[in-house]
Amino acid sequence: MGIAPEAGGAIPAYARRVIFHLAPAADWAATLDGAPYPRSSREELFADVGFVHASTAEQLPGVVERFYRDEVGPLMLLTIDETAVESSGVAVLWEGRSDRYPHVYAPLRPEWVLRAESARIVDGALVLD
Repeated sequence: MGIAPEAGGAIPAYARRVIFHLAPAADWAATLDGAPYPRSSREELFADVGFVHASTAEQLPGVVERFYRDEVGPLMLLTIDETAVESSGVAVLWEGRSDRYPHVYAPLRPEWVLRAESARIVDGALVLD
C-alpha cells in the first residue's frame, strides 16, 4: 500500500523523511541560478566521489565536529526530502562501516530541498543565522 499524494501530486508532510547537508553558501546560490551542485562534502567534489554526503539530525553535530569545526565561510543547512529524491529515480543509500550515513547518488537539486537556512560555525558548533 502506497502513500496517497496531496493535491498536485506532492508527498504529504507526514510521509517525508528528511536528511541534511551543509553546503557552501556560494555553491548553493549558484545551484539556485541553474548550475549543477558541485559538492560531495566540504572538501570533495561530486565529480570525484559520485555521491553527496548527507546526515540525519542526530548525526549532524558529529559531522560538524569532525569536518566543519574550522570552517570560516558562510554555509547553508539544507533540509532534503529523501522521499522526493527517491521518487525522482535517484538512489539514497545508507552506507558506512559502523554508522550508516545517507549518500545521495546525484548532484543535489533545488526541488528536493524543503528548507535552506543560512548557517556558520562558531567555536566549532553550527549556528543558524
